[in-house]
Amino acid sequence: MNLKKIDRMYKNKDVLNNKKELERKNEIMINRLMILFILAIAMITLLVMGMNVSVVQYIDLYENYALTSVIVTGVLFVLSVAFFVYNTMKKNSSDKTLNKYNILGLFSVLFLFALAILRQGILVLPILLAVTISVTLLIFIYYLYQKDFFWIAVLTAVGCFLIYYTQSTLLRGYFAMFIKIMLIALPFVLVWLTLELKKNKGYFGKNKNIKLVGENMKCFPIWILCGLFVSAGVLSFITLSFIFYTIIAVLAYFLAVGIYYTIKLI
Repeated sequence: MNLKKIDRMYKNKDVLNNKKELERKNEIMINRLMILFILAIAMITLLVMGMNVSVVQYIDLYENYALTSVIVTGVLFVLSVAFFVYNTMKKNSSDKTLNKYNILGLFSVLFLFALAILRQGILVLPILLAVTISVTLLIFIYYLYQKDFFWIAVLTAVGCFLIYYTQSTLLRGYFAMFIKIMLIALPFVLVWLTLELKKNKGYFGKNKNIKLVGENMKCFPIWILCGLFVSAGVLSFITLSFIFYTIIAVLAYFLAVGIYYTIKLI
């Protein structure tokens, strides 16, 4: 192709408009991730500070601020729901840095965190810290990586929480028993689901309205993850001594898969 033809192609208005639109969307994505990063760092800092307060300070903070935090975040949550409904009815564009989904998601999380602290106290802070880190990483992966890796990340996060709760004594052990059975049964459902998605070229359902993964998705990484979940579920019935090590094994495998998908992006 000669230089004059290339020059004419890049001066085409459609090409220029598409390029500007792509740049605008990339800028919105970067701004959202920066805001998320700042909010996540602030939340992690507060949770770590809360985990390191003395018993006397904790009692004072809990008595003075726990209920107030629920009320304030509850009001903000209701306002965010109203804002979401208003923008939906007005059919305003959601293609902005801060839209109805971002605002509703933020205040929903804050409200749920405040309720958890009011109910469980300082004991729930490590779980909230893990949830904050996990959700932040998942959102970054959703924006930056392929859909296949995003769903692997979601399964890893859910699986690690399930493995952790196999040692729970809640409801006289019935809750922990249910989690153990889920760890063994759920992977078989996931294997069937991956086969269906592969057959439908990434679409879920016969109507092919929802595309969950790419057409060239690889089932094998998910199947290995499912195998780790089954192994963890079986081990949890035998002994709880290896719970920590099974979580490390799942995270190590996730890291290896993450390196693979990161190299594919380069």
